[in-house]
Amino acid sequence: MNFKQFLNPDWRKIVIFIIFLLLTFILVFGSFALPPSKRGEEYYIVLFLYYFLAFPIELTAYSDPVLGLLGFIINIFYLYLLSCFIVWIYDKFRKVNKK
Repeated sequence: MNFKQFLNPDWRKIVIFIIFLLLTFILVFGSFALPPSKRGEEYYIVLFLYYFLAFPIELTAYSDPVLGLLGFIINIFYLYLLSCFIVWIYDKFRKVNKK
C-alpha cells in the first residue's frame, strides 16, 4: 500500500473520522471540569481522550485566534490521518488472521 492508497477515503475512514470529530467537539466545547473531590477514573479517561484527540487545538487555542483556527485545521488533518491509520492497522490484522 502506497501513501496515496493510505489516504484514499473510503466509508470506514470517513465514519471513524466523523466519530473522532464529534467526540473532539464534545470534549472541547463540553464542560468536563469537575471539582477535585468528584474526580474519579472516568475523569482521567476523558482528560486523556481530550489531549489525545485535540492536542493541535490545545497547543494553539490560547495564543491567538488565527493560530486557534490553524490548530483546528491541523486537528482535522490529524484526525483523518488517525482514522486512516486505524483502518490500515485493522486491514493488516485481518489479512494476517485470514492466512
